[in-house]
Amino acid sequence: MAYASPADLLSRFDRNILADLAGDDGQPAEPLSSPRVARALEGASGEINAAARMGGRYSPEELAALQGDDAEFLKDITCQLALLRLVGTRIQTIGELAHKSLREAAEKVLDDLRAGRLVFGTPAAERAQTPGVDGPTV
Repeated sequence: MAYASPADLLSRFDRNILADLAGDDGQPAEPLSSPRVARALEGASGEINAAARMGGRYSPEELAALQGDDAEFLKDITCQLALLRLVGTRIQTIGELAHKSLREAAEKVLDDLRAGRLVFGTPAAERAQTPGVDGPTV
């Protein structure tokens, strides 16, 4: 299950660019119904799941249950990764240097997710806190 929909992708990026990337034969295609867009969103969600699993921080069920600004941020990450997948099929569209810098930014977010520097508001994360110390004092 993708963490973002084609409509989420369209609300974040230019429709014309997405239509160009959604088509397989050099002709623009409707991003909302494009199998290529759907696969990119699914692959991006899988990449997020892999990072969360590697960090041992979140299950796919916890991520899917996010709400509010946490859910919107997860959609942002998913859409950014999906766009990178789509652009990667036509790297000449934005150039290798631009693609590389976008990919590095996405990798930083995934690394932060793995390391726990990026924390979503799941029930477990909200219950976690710095342990209190109860004992003798100086």
